[in-house]
Amino acid sequence: MAFLVWLAGVVEAFAASLGCSGLQLLLVLSGCWLLWRCFNLKQVFGDVLSGHGGSAKVTVPAQGFETSRGTSESSESSEGGKARKFDYEKEWKTWPKESIPCWDPATLEFLGEVPACSEEGMKEKVRKARLAQQSWKTSSFAKRRYVLRTIQRFILENMDTICTVACRDSGKTVLDAMVGELTVTLEKLRWTIASGETYLRPEYRDSGLMNLHKTSRVEWEPVGVVGAIVPWNYPFHNVFNPMIAAVFSGNAIVIKVSEFAAWSSLYLGRALRLCLEASGAPPDLVQLAPGFAEAGKALVEDCDKLIFVGSVAVGRKVMESASRAEILTPVILELGGKDPFVVCEDATVDEALVQLVVRGAFQNMGQNCAGPERFIVYDKVYDTFCQKVADLVRKLRQGPPLGPEGPSVDCGACVHPPSLLNYQRLVDDAVQKGAKVLSGGKRNSDLGAQFFEPTVLCDVTEEMLIAQEETFGPILSIFRVPFEGRKADAEALRLANACRFALSSCAHGDETRAEYLCRHFEAGMASVNDVEGTTYLSQSLPFGGFKDSGFGRFAGPEGLRGLCHERSIVQNRATFLKPSIPPAIAYPASGQGEAHVVCGPSAPQILWIARFLGGIRLPPSSRTRILLGCKASILKISQVPFPFLQEQIVVKQTYHIPRYFTKVTHITLATSVSFWFKQTKERDARSQPVPLSIYLYVLVVLLLVAHDLRLSIDKQKVYSILRSVNVDFA
Repeated sequence: MAFLVWLAGVVEAFAASLGCSGLQLLLVLSGCWLLWRCFNLKQVFGDVLSGHGGSAKVTVPAQGFETSRGTSESSESSEGGKARKFDYEKEWKTWPKESIPCWDPATLEFLGEVPACSEEGMKEKVRKARLAQQSWKTSSFAKRRYVLRTIQRFILENMDTICTVACRDSGKTVLDAMVGELTVTLEKLRWTIASGETYLRPEYRDSGLMNLHKTSRVEWEPVGVVGAIVPWNYPFHNVFNPMIAAVFSGNAIVIKVSEFAAWSSLYLGRALRLCLEASGAPPDLVQLAPGFAEAGKALVEDCDKLIFVGSVAVGRKVMESASRAEILTPVILELGGKDPFVVCEDATVDEALVQLVVRGAFQNMGQNCAGPERFIVYDKVYDTFCQKVADLVRKLRQGPPLGPEGPSVDCGACVHPPSLLNYQRLVDDAVQKGAKVLSGGKRNSDLGAQFFEPTVLCDVTEEMLIAQEETFGPILSIFRVPFEGRKADAEALRLANACRFALSSCAHGDETRAEYLCRHFEAGMASVNDVEGTTYLSQSLPFGGFKDSGFGRFAGPEGLRGLCHERSIVQNRATFLKPSIPPAIAYPASGQGEAHVVCGPSAPQILWIARFLGGIRLPPSSRTRILLGCKASILKISQVPFPFLQEQIVVKQTYHIPRYFTKVTHITLATSVSFWFKQTKERDARSQPVPLSIYLYVLVVLLLVAHDLRLSIDKQKVYSILRSVNVDFA
């Protein structure tokens, strides 16, 4: 208290010298501290002083990528001046494998063709990336932040073009592109720039009592060349997501882009190369390679670590290829999900909840890795929920996102033509088995192209295919929970967990109840009273699941460290400390030595001084407890570095033996005993020699100590134990 009074006086005196009150001074200092913490000014000043403050400006020429929302100049036209339509059914299978045809899913307008990366081409890209990484792995964190800030600035200054490119390549709406492509990418950049270094700096850890004179730390070493095989649902974010983590952790990266998102890779690849050049990083550090399965297989076998995002079937093939590589390739698999969205009986089914449901189900036309597909609704609110959700879905407007009515379009097209057939198969199977279609349920014939109507199914049950297979499309399936109370919670959890996927989940209702459900979902991520996607907006959290949803994580500290090798390092705290082997365990074994015994249930607590000074404590034998009825610890006092401390430990510390040892009231902490033992010459051939077993060491010493102290123990029992392992003693 006196110190606080003195400190207050000092603050008041200093404030008076500045012409203000002590309270005003504290408020100013608190504000400065908040600014320092919130805006990470220490990092900002450090980057400026190192010459890597701010960011570089990058201008990427469109080169045929239309910046306005009209017809692309790069598309081929027919003789009549109309844009050529691409016929997937007729042209895809017969198209030459040297190139990839590209078209707009919302209009079927042919956008051109992109060279397909061959197996040899992929190996060459990996080779260039490996050369670039040699210099990049030693770059400072300030330099890496400068590169990411340059990319961040490019995105902010070119959002309209990026959204247009993503919409033309995937058929999604501009709003879906802003939310799913740009927002999460910018948040990942912000978090990595602000916090990435914290999790990649050497981490010091407890050295333990045996290594008290040493420091122990973990260092994170870049793996080298990261390979990424990404899908077509988010053409922009799927490229930038692994790239940000790989570049900041000191790696190079080669990204195999899906053949159904190849068109946008031309623009993105050129933009990334210019960003790297403008910020002084090796331009070959990031390589984009659109291609088919052969290119992906070559990448798996040549890279140092692989990130794969896709289906379970292809994920299994990736693991097979990784196991056949010359050096095993570690993989991170994100294989999709069948996320549950539970609505409890105490949830308020209002406009806010219905909006969450519809946005979660139809964001990006349901083509999301982490997105609700199974809506598990309690019986009490089931009918109201179905009615309100169906009413809103019927109002959704569908059409080409870059057409004249683009700003008012709610739902765009689907990217993958074969998926449209799969959607219809799942809906037809559910209807045949008793489900009801409340909205949609078929392809949108009025629009043509690759449109499937936003669909709502109710009365879905477990035996339907749509209850188990990943939909990855615009179908909202509603399950009924026909119970109340705790029984309803148990049934909801059973339904939610009765699935081979375990990626994300959410529950809505009373806060305590919703949290309880989220903690018991079999899922890698969960959101309480919100939609699943909110977990991905927190880029400090790891993203991933288990079961058939894959393994490994990206995003958060785990995502950064997952692209590094862990190196454990132990080092002396001072240079004059030299390692040595204690005489008791030095080669050749002498067969004898000096030991000190402490008996009693509190012996481990008493020995902390000896451990602190570097003594060795051997674990007690279980048979010791049988013989003496208490714990025993062995301390090698000769290991204590200073002789006078040995004497203090032995003489000054005392310990009381338990009451049932009636003949002795107390002994010193350590009783010195000299002993030796030898192996019996006549050994049973079937028995295994135990020349220096720790538990025999304990038994022999305890026997001799007990003899010296005249303790009442069964010596014959001790002898029989020793003879059972063929050890003689004197």
